[in-house]
Amino acid sequence: MRPVVVNESFIRTYLDGDESVVGTHFPGMLGEAGAEIIGIVDDVLPGPVDAKPEPQIYVPFEASESISEVTLAVKTASDPSALAPTLRSIVANVESSAAVDGIATLSARLSASVGQQRFAAAVLGAFASLALVLAATGLYGVLSYMVTQRRRELGVRAALGAGRGRLVSMVLRDGLVVTSAGLIVGVLGAVAGSRLLEGLLFGVTRLDAVSYVAGPALLLLVAVVACLVPALRAASVDPAEALRAE
Repeated sequence: MRPVVVNESFIRTYLDGDESVVGTHFPGMLGEAGAEIIGIVDDVLPGPVDAKPEPQIYVPFEASESISEVTLAVKTASDPSALAPTLRSIVANVESSAAVDGIATLSARLSASVGQQRFAAAVLGAFASLALVLAATGLYGVLSYMVTQRRRELGVRAALGAGRGRLVSMVLRDGLVVTSAGLIVGVLGAVAGSRLLEGLLFGVTRLDAVSYVAGPALLLLVAVVACLVPALRAASVDPAEALRAE
């Protein structure tokens, strides 16, 4: 029996998650010799950091076996790049015919593994920012125009005794109702279309709460400013002057 170590994905996939199999013999595993599971280790991502763990079997290296490629993980307290010559020297002393294909830090490996996702996120972020700016600009313009068009109405209400605070609150309420209705429709549309972007996301879900709160909150703030500024200006004008201007 050959001793082997398996990962947690192997246990979940082939042994129904039963971790009590340590010490059990499996005659059919690894050919005629069979295998004995002597330990279980955590899952290790074999590829990009957004890959899913796969079942793995770890076997001890034997001198009679030939290996074409070996990956070594070296932990150091000093600058990793400064140890490159030392590592090459150690490898040459152990096996003179071996060639060191490349030396890189773990942070560099992680950064390279998400390079495509980072580029996609940058492009999508740029377009999303542009869309948010255009939406905020359009929202401000439309609401400001709507309030300006109601200048005569505000003047009549002021002449009939409506106070400045009441006029401003009325305009804010009407503007926020329209904006909220649009935001609800927009959020529902974003939720429906987020499935198309799910494959490009890493570290966040397609229903990320921060994204769905920050965007509408910014647009609500724009709506408040768009309604408040012209409303305050219109409410400050003398009612008689506003009526004569119309």
